[in-house]
Amino acid sequence: MTSSNWPSNQPDWQTRFAESDKAAGIEITEDFEPFTQRNDVFNRVFWDERVSSKKTLQFFKSYRVGFKPRKGAGFSRKDLALRNASWSVSDLFSNRSNDEGKREGFQSLLEVDSPVARDQIEIDDEAEFTNEVKSAAKLFGADLVGVTEIDERWHYRTRVDVRDFSETDPDLPDGMTTVIMMAHAMDYNLVKTYPSALAGAATGAEYSHEAAIVTQMVTFLRQLGMYALDSMRLEMGYGHWKSDLITEFNPIEAGLEKLVNWKKDFVGKAGLEKQMALGNRKQRVILEIDSVEAPCQPGEAIFEGEKVVGSITSAAYGYRSDKNLAMGYVDPQYSGVGTQLSVFLLAQKIDAKICQPTWP
Repeated sequence: MTSSNWPSNQPDWQTRFAESDKAAGIEITEDFEPFTQRNDVFNRVFWDERVSSKKTLQFFKSYRVGFKPRKGAGFSRKDLALRNASWSVSDLFSNRSNDEGKREGFQSLLEVDSPVARDQIEIDDEAEFTNEVKSAAKLFGADLVGVTEIDERWHYRTRVDVRDFSETDPDLPDGMTTVIMMAHAMDYNLVKTYPSALAGAATGAEYSHEAAIVTQMVTFLRQLGMYALDSMRLEMGYGHWKSDLITEFNPIEAGLEKLVNWKKDFVGKAGLEKQMALGNRKQRVILEIDSVEAPCQPGEAIFEGEKVVGSITSAAYGYRSDKNLAMGYVDPQYSGVGTQLSVFLLAQKIDAKICQPTWP
């Protein structure tokens, strides 16, 4: 299984990032492909018999229980206990979604469920706000902080499902344009003891620290309403480019017919006219989801009974209208307002209905 956005974002990489690549002194060739998470050192050892052994599996297992102290310096029972304790906060996050095939913060996103403000603060000076974000990150414990344009080349092409180590979609949020990069220093004296357990303690302490910093930063930004913007555009029925407004669907199916000037010639006009004569294949709609537990996941199917009639393209909670909303495309005969459908949410089939924009 591969990401639904792959490889539509690839052709412009060399031109899009040419300036920043030059400044960094790196060159990315045309045959470059993002890495598959299943093949990294932390995952391959569990499924590839060529690199897996009793010793390697015991090494990973020893980070939880069953470690065996050794006589060498840095491998005493106290050293190993210190190493494992240093990972304990990180483990609280990474282990909580194992039954869904996720290890948060490692093989999947770290999920934070802190409340979101109902409206977004006004940002008059982007540079000043960026500095404030950096200051907050440093207050929480980050040593280095940067804010930059997202570069999907460095994302995993697919993430791994830790239940069977198969490939699955990365599940990155829709509409991301900017990222906050944070780094924090490990204890240098402990790192110098590598490969002892004490070096592992230095690593684990900062992974645990990182989990706390990320949770605090997300909470900070949510309280400022940084997630509210996506919420409001869903309430108003505005589609998001590359999530809801994609090349798989024509402007009519996307609900943008008012923007098509049929009196003028434009690229693709003849093909669009032919498709119009045949009728829409799908229609973009807004759905109200009968649940307050969580928003839907893009890519999930939309059902009419047991029949798949469409798919979700984006979703968020509507804080002004107090409704759980999703946007997607369905077969035209099921696009009428009030049509009762269903979606899968948290492994359960949940009722949903087609609705009008819920705000204002």
